[in-house]
Amino acid sequence: MFKYINYLTIAFLPVYLFKIPLTTGVSINLLDILLLVSIFFNLFQITQTGNLKEFFSVRLSIKLALFFFTFGYLFSFFENFEKSSFFDTLGLLKSFLILPILFSLTSSFLVYKKELFVKYFLYSFVFMTSTLSVFGFFYFFSNLLTFDGRLEIFFNSPNALAMLLGPGIIIILFFLSKSHGYFYAFLLTLLFFHTFSTIATSSSGSFFSLFTLFALFAFTKSTKLSLLKIYPFFILATLLFSTSVLFLSPLLKKTNYPQNIPPSSFDSRIVIYDVTRQIISTNFVFGVGPGNFQNNYLLKQSDNPPYPQWAVPHPHNNLLLIIVEGGILVLFGYLLFIFSNPKIKKMSFDILLIFVLFYFLLHGIVDTTFWKNDLSVIFWLLIGFLNFYKK
Repeated sequence: MFKYINYLTIAFLPVYLFKIPLTTGVSINLLDILLLVSIFFNLFQITQTGNLKEFFSVRLSIKLALFFFTFGYLFSFFENFEKSSFFDTLGLLKSFLILPILFSLTSSFLVYKKELFVKYFLYSFVFMTSTLSVFGFFYFFSNLLTFDGRLEIFFNSPNALAMLLGPGIIIILFFLSKSHGYFYAFLLTLLFFHTFSTIATSSSGSFFSLFTLFALFAFTKSTKLSLLKIYPFFILATLLFSTSVLFLSPLLKKTNYPQNIPPSSFDSRIVIYDVTRQIISTNFVFGVGPGNFQNNYLLKQSDNPPYPQWAVPHPHNNLLLIIVEGGILVLFGYLLFIFSNPKIKKMSFDILLIFVLFYFLLHGIVDTTFWKNDLSVIFWLLIGFLNFYKK
């Protein structure tokens, strides 16, 4: 029975939107409850089968990455401790780091022991994204859109929806390449709904990421280059592009770039990246603490022209968020995670998982693809399946 709870957790990722109040100002969402139950049953199964000692036999590089990543965030949390935001910050750490990482560790170990299966995690994810994409189709034709005509269904932004549908498209394409008959036709139908709803989100980050991955896939097929040989260079390229956004504002100032009135989404991003650069310059070592970006962003208001966008909980960039809120220790742990080169086995799902991970990293140049309840679970599962128990 325990294995189905893991798959159900993935199938019902959006239930984080439903919260159960515990005390005044403190609540827990349904996804956290599913994660807690899954982790409990996973650990129970590991203990019952006598594999608890082996469970701690994670590779040294992964142990170091986990140490620097978690210790760095905890250190930054206490370094920037504020009593008024204590429970909010603790909630962020719980939902975005602690529970997803524990879920990934336990699930990955059981996959390694062949008691859980990556294929069923993928099926569960496609079930969830297919449901969202069908909802998106009806929402679109019911004109239930944002003020600027974008599809977001019940999420807090169109980009949040697109970041879930993008990996769904990649996984469906993978299954299509190995299917035929009625199942092939069924997958084509799902692909139509996914593509339609993704286009309706008007998410530039999703379009950019998917087209880049299609080009990469075509390149590897035509040149017959191993994905493992490309892997470190691809990771390095995404890191370079991620940091390059910090210099958009100084470069555009030299070109006399005229800001639009009213400001466009691009104008907002320029200001966000510029202010992020200012915050990092004075908080590089320890960061400003998890969940504290927006407060520090608003403190810079007096030093800048009126912001085109004020409600900014994150800097729209994975790498920048890690640096600005976690500091150098968290950055080092993150680099250890993503540079840990996975070993690809023939007839496995590793190649597909790497492409989905690449999607997260690419879209993470212009958005935060794992600092969100549902997306953080998927990101850490990818890291876990590819790295935690590879021999």
